[in-house]
Amino acid sequence: MSQKLRQGWSITRRHFKIIVLNFMYQAIWGIVLFRAIDHIVTPLLQRYPAVSMNADALQLFWAEIQFQLLKTDMIVPYLYALIALLALRMLITPILQSGIYYSIHGMSSGEPHTRFRKGIAACWKPMTIIYWIKSVAIIAPFLWLIRPLFSIQANPSAVYAILQKPGWVWLLFLLWVVTISLISYLIQLGIGAQLSLLESLQKGMKHVVKVVVIGAVIVMMYGLISLSVHALSMIWISLISFILYQLLPLLRSIFNFWLVSSQYATIGHDLNSSPQ
Repeated sequence: MSQKLRQGWSITRRHFKIIVLNFMYQAIWGIVLFRAIDHIVTPLLQRYPAVSMNADALQLFWAEIQFQLLKTDMIVPYLYALIALLALRMLITPILQSGIYYSIHGMSSGEPHTRFRKGIAACWKPMTIIYWIKSVAIIAPFLWLIRPLFSIQANPSAVYAILQKPGWVWLLFLLWVVTISLISYLIQLGIGAQLSLLESLQKGMKHVVKVVVIGAVIVMMYGLISLSVHALSMIWISLISFILYQLLPLLRSIFNFWLVSSQYATIGHDLNSSPQ
């Protein structure tokens, strides 16, 4: 396994420009999403009572918030904007993934240079199909679980109806999300090797244990580093700890690339056994 991790790291280092591009995409998306949520929350909090924390003032504040959210159309434009942002992300993300997976697979197969743009041209259609199928398969049952919220204006206790659902329902939903995400990821690895959807699924399921083990090792490594940086930023407040904390998103992008590269290095030989 250590050999495959070293091979994956070698491939990752040669994709530094693409890693930076992916990091910038994630950062821009995070900023846009933060600003969108901020535009919703800030107007609601402007009338928050002063520090006196008068009980009557707080009760009046929450009653006003509830009225604005449930009895007016104030939030509707923001919901449409968030849906539009989500749709845009669902268009861009699989396109980037097609270039990344194709390039990583090519380099793990002996290609000397990255093939990001060629990968987009070659794989964006099947990659987008799988990404959208996965998204629908996850979003549809989630919407079914929170369907009481759709009638919240007529039934303010809808939130409690969701919270009262049995725990096993949410556990099954979580298991469903993990299963669908893993299957779609295995297929995407095959698509990056220019296999058909059926071949991608067959070969991906054949190597599911290797993929999960490699992924678990790298995720644990990132988790240890991330926890250490968070602990350092709380214990030792300094410029160094602040810089390390700000570099965590870039580090996450690097580890994501390392994860995919190591998995391709592990199963790449079998993926290459089919004509491309």
